[in-house]
Amino acid sequence: MYLYRNKNGKVIYVGKAKNLRDRVRSYFREGGKRREAKIIAIQKNAVDVETIVTNSEVEALILENNLIKEHRPRYNVLMKDDKTFPYICITKELLPRIFITRKIEKNGSQYFGPYTNAYALREMMKIVEKVFTVRSCNQRFTLEMLAEKKVKLCLDYHIKKCDGPCENLISPAEYAEMLTRLRKFLNGDSKPVVQFLQVEMKRASENLRFEDAARFRDQIQMAKNFYKKQQVELLDNRDRDVIALSRTTSDERRMSNGKGASKYEISNTQHSTFNTQHSTFNTQHSTFNTQHSTLNIQHSTFNTRESACITMFRLRQGKLLSRETVILPDVSGQSDSKILASFCGQFYLESDLIPKEINVQTQPKDAENLKKWLTEKRKNNVK
Repeated sequence: MYLYRNKNGKVIYVGKAKNLRDRVRSYFREGGKRREAKIIAIQKNAVDVETIVTNSEVEALILENNLIKEHRPRYNVLMKDDKTFPYICITKELLPRIFITRKIEKNGSQYFGPYTNAYALREMMKIVEKVFTVRSCNQRFTLEMLAEKKVKLCLDYHIKKCDGPCENLISPAEYAEMLTRLRKFLNGDSKPVVQFLQVEMKRASENLRFEDAARFRDQIQMAKNFYKKQQVELLDNRDRDVIALSRTTSDERRMSNGKGASKYEISNTQHSTFNTQHSTFNTQHSTFNTQHSTLNIQHSTFNTRESACITMFRLRQGKLLSRETVILPDVSGQSDSKILASFCGQFYLESDLIPKEINVQTQPKDAENLKKWLTEKRKNNVK
C-alpha cells in the first residue's frame, strides 16, 4: 500500500501494488506513459509517500477501501456523499434492535445496505415494524435483568408492536428466531415469514383469538405485497446484483482571476510597416505604421471533467429488492474496470447484503482478489 500526502499532510491518493518501488517511481518518471491529468496533479502536489506492507492481496484490497473511506483522497474514485448513505442496522446484543443509521460502528452489528433511495428504505421499515415485533427501546438487557424482571412493559407491548421480552413473555430463543426471519426478509426472502404467520393465524383462530388472527392475516398480506409490487422478476430465482456504468463529459468553464480563470495580457504587439514601392506610375511612397496596442483579453479555459453514474439492481429470489444509484463526480482518466473495482470495494465494504452473483458490464480491475474478499465477507462463494 502507498499513500501520497500533500504539503499539509493530507492524503491525496491511496493505491496498492505488488512492487511498490516500480509503481511509485512510475508516477515521477520523465517521459513515462502515465501522463493523464490525475498523474500530473499527483506529481505537482505530492511531497511525501507513506507505505504499508500487508500479508496478502486481499488484505491490501480491504485496507485500500478502508483508507479511501477514511481519508477521501482527492485523486481516488469516490462515491458522492457516500458517508451519508443510510443502512438498516441489527444490533449485536442479547435482544437485538433494528433501526436506520448513517453511522457504521465496529461492534459486531449487522448492516444491510447502503440504500441510496431513502424513501424506499422508510417504506421498507414501515413494513418491518408492522410485521416484526422487534423492540424499539434502548435498554441494554442481561440474563439477570430478564430473570428478575427489572424492566417493566412499555406502551409498545400494549399496542402489539413488541412481544414483551423484558418480562420474559417471549424467550431470547424465540426472539432470536424472529430475528432470523427478519434477516431473510431483508435479503428478499419473505417465504419463512409468511409461513410462520400463517401457522400463528391458524392457531389464534382455533383458540378463538380472532383479533390476533386478523392481525396476523394483515401482516401476511403486507409481507407478500411488499415484494409482489416490484415489476422486475426473473424465473431463475437467483440472488444477484446487476451493476451498470454510464459516463458523461461535462465542460466546466473556469475564470482564472482568483477562481481558476486565466487572464492573458498581450502587450507590445508587433508593429507592421508596409512600404509600398511605386515602380511604374511614380507614385509617392507611403508608409503605413500600425500603432502599438495593448489588448487585455479575458480568456476562458475549458476543463473537461468526466463523471460517472452507476445503477445497481438488487435481485433476491429473482425479484427486485431495490435499485440504487450512485454518482461518481470525477473519474477523469480512469478506465471502466478501475471505476467498477473502486465502486465495488467501497459499496460492499460495510454491507452484509452481498449476493451469490454480481453481474457487471466490464470485468473489474483485480477481479480475482475482489471475488476472494467478497467470498470471505459473505462466508460463501461469490461469482
